[in-house]
Amino acid sequence: MSEIAHMADYRRLDSGLYAPCETTPPAEAEPIRNPPEQPEQAGVADPVPEVDGRTERVRALEIEVAEREEIAALQAQRAETHVESATTQVLRQQSADAEDKRRELANPARIALRDGRAQFWITVSAFLAALIALGWSTANVQATAAMGAPAGSPGWWLAWGVEPLISAALLTVMGAKAYLATRQVTITDRWVDLAQWVPLGYTIALNCWMSLPAPVLTHPATELVRGLLVHSVGPAVVVLLVHALPVLWQAFIRLHSRSAAGFQNPSEQPRPDIDHQRAQQLLDIVRPAYQAGEITGGVSTISRYLRARGHRVGTPMSMWLRDALKQEAA
Repeated sequence: MSEIAHMADYRRLDSGLYAPCETTPPAEAEPIRNPPEQPEQAGVADPVPEVDGRTERVRALEIEVAEREEIAALQAQRAETHVESATTQVLRQQSADAEDKRRELANPARIALRDGRAQFWITVSAFLAALIALGWSTANVQATAAMGAPAGSPGWWLAWGVEPLISAALLTVMGAKAYLATRQVTITDRWVDLAQWVPLGYTIALNCWMSLPAPVLTHPATELVRGLLVHSVGPAVVVLLVHALPVLWQAFIRLHSRSAAGFQNPSEQPRPDIDHQRAQQLLDIVRPAYQAGEITGGVSTISRYLRARGHRVGTPMSMWLRDALKQEAA
């Protein structure tokens, strides 16, 4: 029986079904896990495969959009994308220069400078005309005042000084009246008027004397009148100046006194275009800053301080505020 059992074991070993009893039994094989069966759904078709929608038209549109975005980004950088032509740059510079010139010409300081230059050249022109007229008139008056004296004689030389004497007196009075008139001072004095018109009458008469007809010039009465005119010029001019000069001096003294009073009490002097109610309101605004030392008493400083707070003021108003602050601090 034992032999038969051993033979059966070898047959099982040869067939691969069993191993000998003495061998180590093989490890248990893991069970095969089949994927879960998907339940079949009745009436459902197979899924449609995905289709790429990036056609040529789509790609062309993407390229166009990207191109526009790049152009917009470059246009934002004006220095790189917008280069002005030379003509445009010249025109822009000329326009800027014209605007600067217009602004500068409207500057009050520039206007004052231009007025000063105009006044200077007008004065130079007037003095040049007066000098030429004096030379012309001197020659005419010399011919009348010489009264036939030989050339080179003392009387002939002295005759050259008659017209400068008259013109100097006339210009003295007229120049003083003209200057005082610019300072709103008018002189209505009889001696000043005589000192202006009498020398003018002398110079006109002596200039035109030699133009009288020959029969009149040779008449004895004419010679008498000419002699009286020539010899009375000096004393008449001296008397007129002696009476007119004190009046002119008094006018200048009043002018100096008024200027000094205006300097000592500037806020009391009337200024043009001043709204005193608004000026007091602005004074209340700038006073704390002035007392705290935030601003100085300068006109430009006050103007900038008020402009920064929304108040636009002109130069007269700023000057009034400056003078008022200084008077309060005194």
